[in-house]
Amino acid sequence: MSLGPIAFLSPWLLAGLLATGCSPGALTPGAPQQGSSSSAGISYPDGPPLGPAGPSPVTLAGYDAQKLRWRPCNHGFQCTRLLVPFDYQRPGWRRFSLPVIRLPATSPRTRIGSLVVNPGGTVYGAGANPLGVQGNIGNRRIQPFASGSLGFLYFTRQVPVVGSSQFNYNITIGFGMQFLLRSKRSVSVGWKYHHLSNNYQARLNPGIDSGVFYASFSLVRGKR
Repeated sequence: MSLGPIAFLSPWLLAGLLATGCSPGALTPGAPQQGSSSSAGISYPDGPPLGPAGPSPVTLAGYDAQKLRWRPCNHGFQCTRLLVPFDYQRPGWRRFSLPVIRLPATSPRTRIGSLVVNPGGTVYGAGANPLGVQGNIGNRRIQPFASGSLGFLYFTRQVPVVGSSQFNYNITIGFGMQFLLRSKRSVSVGWKYHHLSNNYQARLNPGIDSGVFYASFSLVRGKR
């Protein structure tokens, strides 16, 4: 059995709110603004952004269920503030208010909602690929091959975004070269396409696709 690389996620601080199905647009530098404004040059015609309605959340489910109060800001955009826990393992501890911005969709019929991306904190996961196959070509010491596997990964939090699933399917397809060194020993180098998604087991299913170069050493034990 050979061990390849493991896909990983980098925990980045929540940077903003992405409105899926929105229209392309950008802030116009130097455009005239009305109403109150901030030091960043964003105008708030109806006043500064407010935090979510209701009491502050103390559970992860409470954070996911926040009712955001959007107010208009620059050139058709909307602004609000989102509460985020300092530590996702202790959601009832300290929290901070994060400013977010969105551009509403111009076609309500095709709008699918707002998507919060890359929440902060560390995510742990474990899984296995119990189904796999590899086919080698030829019988020489250097053999090209193709391989594939199917498995699963379970995370401590919804991955890759809030609103997706903790359980994800893991699929790999690859190819490479296997070098037979001595009896029952070999070295392989190759490339794998890796796909991770929940197959619509949740409301959101964005998925993660990556390509990985790898090297592995195999040792096969014979019968006694």
